Amino acid sequence: MLRFAAAPTEELSLNDLRVALLTYLAARNRSDKFVVRIEDGDKTRNVEGKDQEILDILALFGIVWDDLHYQSRNLTIHQQLTVKLLSSRKAFACFCTPEELEGDRYDGRCEKLSDAEVLTIEKPFSIRIKKPEVPIEFDDILQGRRAFTPDAIDSFVILKIDKTPTHDFACAVDDMLLDADLIIRNDAESLGTARQIHVRRRLGYDRKIEYAHLHPISGQKGEKLPSVKELLQ
Repeated sequence: MLRFAAAPTEELSLNDLRVALLTYLAARNRSDKFVVRIEDGDKTRNVEGKDQEILDILALFGIVWDDLHYQSRNLTIHQQLTVKLLSSRKAFACFCTPEELEGDRYDGRCEKLSDAEVLTIEKPFSIRIKKPEVPIEFDDILQGRRAFTPDAIDSFVILKIDKTPTHDFACAVDDMLLDADLIIRNDAESLGTARQIHVRRRLGYDRKIEYAHLHPISGQKGEKLPSVKELLQ
């Protein structure tokens, strides 16, 4: 199964459209199923009507999906799997506010709290997955072997204070539920790929997924490219 995922929070870019087209063509070439997933998990950023706009653009370019999924409908599953990681001590509650944290890496302070200490803290909390002990490596069809260190992966948040999942956690779980076997995405998402592999390994999912990361289409002298919508107007 191959999927194209898009968030209804911004305009569909040329890079995203290229991913959609190549994913669709790869699915048809393999006589495989093609799914469009609307990643609408962050209700605070969703733009009303943007999901239908994305679907209309895909249809305009002849992209026909076999199934349509909305990420928000898997919220209960995301939360249940977070509890699974907590109970197996592969994740932990984090009471830190953004103001309390310094630098780009999490310093692990809440990971060291005992169960008794956690129960006494009366503050909102997020859930972080424990960073891997070894680098996360995967083969990229286009770019060869790639590796990300444990510090690059970090103990990142998988469930926010409002108990909704972060993008990388939701994406990892949804690809697992869909049984995806090839994922084509933009190169800017390569760290996300490593984090999502880490999530699935922590959940005990070991089915192989192939990856292809595309170098970005760029404008002249670094100019920002217009969105697909802007080009069609």
